Amino acid sequence: NEFESAIKNLSMITDIIGIEADSEKIIFKAENSSNDAEYCYEANNDDIDNDNSVIIESKNETSVKFTAKFLLQFAKASAIAKYVDMKLDKEFPSIFGFIIDKLGGKEDDFEGDYENENDGKGYMKFLLAHLNSSDE
Repeated sequence: NEFESAIKNLSMITDIIGIEADSEKIIFKAENSSNDAEYCYEANNDDIDNDNSVIIESKNETSVKFTAKFLLQFAKASAIAKYVDMKLDKEFPSIFGFIIDKLGGKEDDFEGDYENENDGKGYMKFLLAHLNSSDE
């Protein structure tokens, strides 16, 4: 999964991962005294059915930093998720949601077994507090 891979690679460089988002792109950054790396994803809001789609709904520019250790633990959930939903906030903990298409087995095995507002999809969500400048 692209999200888990990016976080895993960045966590090898530093203990703190930054995420910057605006209405056109999202950037994952790792910086230390000798190396820098970043993954930049541009919005393609019109192509929602594409597995590599990046949909960004941003009211304003946001820049937050997280401890790589905890962000990597949450990113592992993306292995079973079709989509990752990030709600980043400068003042409150950010929410990382994982939308799961199927829970295992063949997709047909679960057809009609459960119904909810997510149209038969599962959803996991984690809250993660960002680092303040005094925490770095």
